[in-house]
Formats: sequence, structure tokens, C-alpha cells
Amino acid sequence: MGTLGIYWVNSTNVQEGATMVRRLAHTIALALASSAQAGAQPSIREDGTGVVNASSYLADIARGSWFVVFGTGLGPASLSVASGVPFPLELAGSRVTFTPAAGGAAIECRLWYTMATQLAALLPSTTAAGDYDVRVI
Repeated sequence: MGTLGIYWVNSTNVQEGATMVRRLAHTIALALASSAQAGAQPSIREDGTGVVNASSYLADIARGSWFVVFGTGLGPASLSVASGVPFPLELAGSRVTFTPAAGGAAIECRLWYTMATQLAALLPSTTAAGDYDVRVI
């Protein structure tokens, strides 16, 4: 598996004390690594809509909420949906992690569904404020 893409996100305190993870507008660092699997080179949309809140499709992602990643080569050709709770950390070979940009351990996200052009995952409620590299593997 190879690294799909890196998006810089920023987490800030907003209304009613909720901690939000906010993708910095139009600041995307895309990094592709070689994949051990044959097939299309994976990529995340670079137009500012690659990682969004699953309910509003805006860039704000609250900790403990669902988000969607759009691109190509994100998962299998056909839709694969988690069978139920607990949602898996890996689904049909797809994984999503948030790694603190300043360094530290990767935070794994639970997957709801995945397919070639999009996937949905849950940002853990324990995710601290800060800048993160979001990777789909």
C-alpha cells in the first residue's frame, strides 16, 4: 500500500467550545508513494474539496464526526460498506490516518464505506487540536 495524499488540517476552538478540524484553504501538499499493489496511482482531489465534512460538505470537520475523502484509487472498484459497529479501521484494503504535523503517533479513523472515488470515515472524538497530515492508504 502507498501513501495516497497529505492534506494539512488545522483544529481550532469554535462556537460553543466545540473543537473543529479545519483544512487550510487551498493549502494541499500531495505526496504519492509507490504502491506495492498494481493499478491506478491513487490521488485526492486538489481543488479544495478532497476532504470534507460528511453532512455539510464543507471543510470543517468536528472531532467525533464523519468526513468524506474524494479522489481516485481510494479503494476497490465497487462499493464496500462496513457491516456495522464497531466500524473497522481497515475496509477492503483502505485505511485513513491523521498524523500530527509536528510529529507523533498516527490516529486511525474508523471506516464506514470505501470505493475507488470516495470513502467515508469517523474522526475520533479524542483527536486533539493541531495540524495534521491526513493519509488514505
